[in-house]
Parts: sequence; structure tokens; C-alpha cells
Amino acid sequence: MNVKHLLSAIAVFGAVALSSLPASARDAVLRADFVDSTINVRSIPDTNAPIRGYGIPGDRVRILDQRIGSNRNQWYYVQFPSGTRGWVDGTYARPLAIGGPGFGEGVIVDDDRRFLVDSYEVKVFPTGGQTRINVFNRRSSRTVLRGEPVSVSRRSDGVTYTGRNVEFFIHNNGKRTLTFF
Repeated sequence: MNVKHLLSAIAVFGAVALSSLPASARDAVLRADFVDSTINVRSIPDTNAPIRGYGIPGDRVRILDQRIGSNRNQWYYVQFPSGTRGWVDGTYARPLAIGGPGFGEGVIVDDDRRFLVDSYEVKVFPTGGQTRINVFNRRSSRTVLRGEPVSVSRRSDGVTYTGRNVEFFIHNNGKRTLTFF
């Protein structure tokens, strides 16, 4: 066996060994290309494993463990604020640099998220360590809110973004409501 093959084998073995070590408990945000997607939570890190439930983009979870799955992707064993646990393909989870107790604290979105609610387009986004909201009325082609700071509350039934004169709620089942004060 030449040195090149030996070093390659050592690197692969090291990556597999490290990937099976438990991750320190930290938070992550589920993500997908489409905001209306659901992310399967499985019983083992395998795309053919039984589905225990699902999450939606923006859900904040706690990473309890990690492994390389049958599809050779990184998988995370996660816990939702509701207590539900299962495996999520790492393609759909973004670990946060900082974690800590309190699933509902801080910025829940990790990048721009856009939603349609009736005739409104809602954009929720982080900037400068704070979550903000834009609301655009598609019927009148006018911006209703631009960069409105919102507080983020994670409840058992969904996520609420509350500003000075707006509340945007995303239910766990995907239903969304937008209320102006």
C-alpha cells in the first residue's frame, strides 16, 4: 500500500470516527429551499427509516448527537421544544454558533424567509443581531412595513413575530396569520 492510499484511508477513518462522537448540545435551525417544505424527522439516520414527524424551515432544535447516515450525509439527532426527538438529514439543519437554554430566545431565522399570507408578502430576516419584518401589499403594490423590529416567541403550536403594530404567526401545520394593530 503506498503512502497516498494509507493517508487517504486514515483521513476517511478519522472522519467517520469523529462523526459518530456526540455533538455538544447546541441549537440549530431547520432550513430548506422552500418555506412551505416539511423536513422529515426519522427514527434512525437513514432516508428509508420510518418518519416520526416533521419540522418546518425556521424551527429551532437542540442537537443531541450526530452521525454519518446511510446516504453519507451528516445527520443530527435533534430535540424539538415540544420534546419530540429524531434524526434529521444535516442538509436541512444549520447549527448555530451560539446556543444555550431557551429554544424560543433570540433570532430564530438564519436567513431571509418569505411567505405569502392572503394578498401580502411577508419577509422575516435577521440583521444586526435582531429579527425584522417587511410586509408588502401585493394588491396595492405598496410596502406596509419595512425593517420593523419584531420579538420572536416560540410556542408549542408555532412561532410568533410581534412588532409595534404587527403580529405574524406561523402555525406548526404551516398555516400563517398576519394581524395589524
